[in-house]
Amino acid sequence: MFGDMRRSKRHDKYYWEDGNVVFLVDGTFFKVHRYLFEQSEVFRAMFSLPPPKARPVEGSSDSNPVRLDGVSGVAFEQLLWYMYPGFHGEVTAIPADGWLHILDLATMYDFELIRSSAINVLSRCPDPMFRLTVAERFHVDDWRLGCYAELCMRPAFLTEAEMRQLGPETTRRLASARELVRSHLFRRAHGQGNPWPCPHGKDSKKNGCSDRVPTAMCEVLLTSNKSTSTLVPALYSVLGPKLDGQLRENGLCRFCVLQWDKVINDWLGTREVRKILKGIFKHAVDRSRENSPVCVFPCPSFARLS
Repeated sequence: MFGDMRRSKRHDKYYWEDGNVVFLVDGTFFKVHRYLFEQSEVFRAMFSLPPPKARPVEGSSDSNPVRLDGVSGVAFEQLLWYMYPGFHGEVTAIPADGWLHILDLATMYDFELIRSSAINVLSRCPDPMFRLTVAERFHVDDWRLGCYAELCMRPAFLTEAEMRQLGPETTRRLASARELVRSHLFRRAHGQGNPWPCPHGKDSKKNGCSDRVPTAMCEVLLTSNKSTSTLVPALYSVLGPKLDGQLRENGLCRFCVLQWDKVINDWLGTREVRKILKGIFKHAVDRSRENSPVCVFPCPSFARLS
């Protein structure tokens, strides 16, 4: 043990001279500020324990650090990145896998507020399989139905890799749900639902958005069966403006583009989709999988939420 400590080095950034607790993580010393770790129930209980007689307090120096065995040094750095905002120069955002490290340690050591913040950030990842795997691993139950809905509504069926990741029972249920959801979507596309609220209307001399949206949905559902893009982004790529901001010839008018986020889920009948899924997933699927989440969509780095 002492040989390992002699080979350990001080972290070049997170070794503060005015810090008051030293951690040894993955062969590196970190000297940080104890009050930040008192947000954790686990560390607060650890710090409250009386030290053994005639021995220095654990964490008081490099020769007697708090050892976090089994914790990755990279993961601990990401947690400190979160704890010390404003000390990173231009590094104001980190990729999704960095936030996974933060969520993992926040869950392990019961940092309730940090866990909540990491969950809020990761909810913005566009990949439903990634979010579903995070929900399984970290018990974020509120995400489940939304992820199932996106997987059922997207044009492409599950890939072989996704089926292996989900397991046979969830795959079977999603296959059943997908048939019901697609039937629901095609009914919406053929007028069995509220019309798209475009100000042009069907009486306009030119084809209004209320006709273009269902036409585009049928096209996307029938011809984009190899794309793992979810339905709403796929529709927007057909109906929304071009990258230069110009409207597409057969796309939505500017009014509809502006109200897209407000209207699209109501028009698709997302509430009805969730009812279908609640019926199929009324009994929980086994959550024992420990797959490591990987975001396969192009995913930006995410900043710390204030």
